[in-house]
Amino acid sequence: MPRRNQIHNTTQNNPAKMAKQNVVVVIMLILNVILPSPIQSLKLKAGTWGKTFLRKNQETETNLQFYFHDTQSGKNPSAVKVAEPVDNTKSFVTQFGNIWMADDPLTETSDPKSKLVGRAQGIYASSCQQELGLLMSLSYSFVDGPYNGSTFALVGKNSAMNPVREMPVVGGTGLFRMARGYAIAKTHWLDITTGDAIVGYNVTLVH
Repeated sequence: MPRRNQIHNTTQNNPAKMAKQNVVVVIMLILNVILPSPIQSLKLKAGTWGKTFLRKNQETETNLQFYFHDTQSGKNPSAVKVAEPVDNTKSFVTQFGNIWMADDPLTETSDPKSKLVGRAQGIYASSCQQELGLLMSLSYSFVDGPYNGSTFALVGKNSAMNPVREMPVVGGTGLFRMARGYAIAKTHWLDITTGDAIVGYNVTLVH
């Protein structure tokens, strides 16, 4: 009994030691607040463009980085206009009312000749009168690595002239079944005359 009291008294009589312990506790609390939920382990990987993790809460997170090639010009375009207003002179700048059908390749890098990782297939339409704003409704299907055969669906507004756009992911199939998430799009290259563009996509999926 006297020994326990002696230890207690020693701690109380050592303010430097107590202060050091308090600093450690405060640092740990701050780290828990500012740091994101830690990712526990890597589950899958596809080249340099895709990684899937098992998060600590047992949800699966996939991060994808690829490039979207939308070509409206030439003999073999990947996006073709399928509808336009009767009087298209009033919407020349914003392309309001125009609708395109797309089957755009997705590649690992911005080089069109780099590895094909998938395709973006669906419709996008100019839905804004004040800006070049596109309503995107596309299925992104993948053909590379562990993501072969899996898809996610993106539906949302794309303010195409903004340097960075965020659009919602509303679902998926295969490995991405029940996916939710978002896509960050950044224009890598754009030909204003033809409408051809290369867009970098960074996508976060939770599934």
